[in-house]
Amino acid sequence: MPDIDVFTKLIREAYAREHMIFYFAYIDEVPIAALALLWSGKRMIYLCPISNEYGKQRSAMFLIVNQIIIDYQDTDTTLDFEGSRIEGIARFYRGFGAKLEPYFLIRRFI
Repeated sequence: MPDIDVFTKLIREAYAREHMIFYFAYIDEVPIAALALLWSGKRMIYLCPISNEYGKQRSAMFLIVNQIIIDYQDTDTTLDFEGSRIEGIARFYRGFGAKLEPYFLIRRFI
């Protein structure tokens, strides 16, 4: 899949350039959730949240995002959730005080 290849290259390149940060949630040293954040200027972009079933039951992603907010609360860094049209996801973002902000969408046409 070309989109997966592009995404994988983006993650690797951003990590190599120190523009990617990862957060993990563990139970008994077993990862139950992870989040990749892309750095762009003073903005952290919520890029790739992953939770297994146990992580979902334990609200691990909530704990990860809460920790990020604690870690960066005294900085001028913006946590960019990039929005969602899926109500449950949008509600999760709003729970952290997220506000709607329009952005441009660029598509590649072949």
